[in-house]
Parts: sequence; C-alpha cells; structure tokens
Amino acid sequence: MANPLSDTKLRSVLDKWDVNYKLYPGWTTRTRPGGVSPNGFVIHHSGGPYTHSDSYLEFLFETGRPDEGIPGPLCNFAIDDLGVCHVGSIGRTNNAGPGFLKTKEHVIAEDYPGYTSELNPGSDDYNNGNEFYWGVEIMYPGTLAMKPAQRVTAVLLSSALMDGYGWTGLSSIGHREHSSRKWDPGQLNLATFRTDIKAKLAEGPDVPLSDADVVKNWSQDGIVDPPDSLTTSTNPLWAPKSALKELLVGRVHLETSVKAVDDKVDKLQLDVAALKAAVAAIPGGATDVDAIATAVAAKLAESLELQFNPKD
Repeated sequence: MANPLSDTKLRSVLDKWDVNYKLYPGWTTRTRPGGVSPNGFVIHHSGGPYTHSDSYLEFLFETGRPDEGIPGPLCNFAIDDLGVCHVGSIGRTNNAGPGFLKTKEHVIAEDYPGYTSELNPGSDDYNNGNEFYWGVEIMYPGTLAMKPAQRVTAVLLSSALMDGYGWTGLSSIGHREHSSRKWDPGQLNLATFRTDIKAKLAEGPDVPLSDADVVKNWSQDGIVDPPDSLTTSTNPLWAPKSALKELLVGRVHLETSVKAVDDKVDKLQLDVAALKAAVAAIPGGATDVDAIATAVAAKLAESLELQFNPKD
C-alpha cells in the first residue's frame, strides 16, 4: 500500500509524462470517507456516448448515483473523447467497489502474466476496493473502440502514475479483473494496454531539447544533398540550417527572376501596342494591323524565350 500522491507530486508526474490534463475545481479536497492507500490503478469506461461535456464531468466527480447509494466522486480521473484527462480527486472515490481479493494480491506483488493475459477474478470476497485503488473513467461506450487520443492519454496517465508510485504496468488493471460483476473497460485489451505502458516506461518521458541540443541538431549534417546540386560530389550531406538557407536563397533568386520576366513582359506589351499604332498610321491602303501585331508579338516572345532559356 502507498499513500496517495500529493497534489504537487501528481502534477509533477503528469507534467513529466506530458499528459494532456485539466484540473477540475475541488480536486485536491474531494474525497469519500475512509481514506485511500492505493495498491494499483483501475481502468473503467463510462458506458455512455463519446463526450467531453461539463455536465458528465459533474456527474462523475460530484453527483454520482446517490439513488443507488453510490455518491460522487466515482473516479479520480476522467478522459474525455478529445483525449483530455480531467483530474477530479486525489482522495478516495467510489470507483472499485467489492472485488476479488486474489486480484489485489497479484497487483501488490506484480506476479501475474499480465503482459500476455488478463486476470480472471472469482466471486467478490472483499468489500473495500475503494480503499486500495485509484481509478479513471474513459468517456466512451465500451462497445466501440476508444478514440485514438483517449488511448494515448490513458497510456500516458497510467505510465505517469506507475512512475509516481514506483510500480510497473502490472499495477494497472481493468475493472473486470477486479470483479467478475464488471466488463470495464469494454473493448480494451488489457494485456496489450499493459504492454504499451511497459514500453512507454522503458522509453521514458519525452525530454525537451536544450538550446544547445537545438543548435547542434540544426548544425549537424544528415540531409542528403539534392542530386542536381552542384556540391553533391564535394558535400553529399547537408546540415538542416544549410538546407533551409539553400531554400531561402533559391526562393530569393526565383522571385528576382520572376520579377525580371514580369518587367520584360510589361515592356513587350507596350512595344507591341506602340508598333500596332505605328503600323496603323502607315499611309497607302488597308493593312491587316492585327495580323502584323500578332506576328511581331510572336517574334518578340520567341526572342524573349531564347534570352531566358537559351538552347544548348
């Protein structure tokens, strides 16, 4: 058994593992009578629609099911359909209920093959599961797969808690492994889920790059030089900063070339107009001014094409 993580420690591990979370008002003081000494973490599904509604969070963290003798909070965390983890309580919650004692013993000892199979509990034989587990409600129906963002957050949240308590992925279980009365968390394969937690814990949290690392990465060769580059034979690998510089320089050259072409086209249009007017002013009878202007324009365009794209 362990003392529940303090509010400061919890926020620290959530930040460390880059969990996308929000703090629900009253999360540091909301609890049920009797206290909690967590042995593990229980995954639930809400059984309702995919949602991120405030009213459903109020139901999970505050109202609960008082007509059934199960007032809130019903869980410590809730993961909505956008992948946001809402933190509602660091105290005791009505999330686990009666369960199978042998499951709790396996979770404490972390001695079961939970990365390849699920626990199959017998009939409930103890009543105080709420004293020994923190729990999360994933806000999805269970008959369908959870949203990808929900699953990512569920793995990160579980990894953060395992790290904070010093546990392995074997301390994360589904509600159906705690009690045969339940089928939570729906379609989630718990062996695969624990394997993902194990892999994430082995990988470790994402660590922001330092300023020195950023400079090093931008200056380190690793990008293959374009095959038509003039430096391929002498400098086959570029640093990212060099590639970016080349792109920017190339853009400037391209903009300059386009501007030069635009200027010449504008001048060409003026020359054609002036030529058309001059031809029209020639005395001596009818002249097909449009045909002459078209022919002259074609010749000028051909000359311009040769100037900018000379033939080999």
